[in-house]
Amino acid sequence: MATRAKESKQVNKVRKKLEKVLQEEHSHFNRKALDEVRENIHKWIARHEPERVSTEEKTFTLFDENRHPCEVKSNYVKNLMDNLMHESKEEEKASLLGRVSYRPN
Repeated sequence: MATRAKESKQVNKVRKKLEKVLQEEHSHFNRKALDEVRENIHKWIARHEPERVSTEEKTFTLFDENRHPCEVKSNYVKNLMDNLMHESKEEEKASLLGRVSYRPN
């Protein structure tokens, strides 16, 4: 069974620093801090309530296994999709070149 090599002084020093940082961060997680964060979240939700969309008034459309995906609104994404489709068609043509011949009936 292999034994572990002894850590260098540099690695040992960095490990101790990281342990110290983690202990310091862990000390910030207490009941009071969690209560403050919860209160801030509740305030944020209350402050942004007018911007919320009512689920009773708005209808949602879901994907049906990507047979009818939602329309892409970003021009950047549309261009990427067009480029990918164009590249895949060119690769398909190149891979069939010389192997498939067209014979009209």
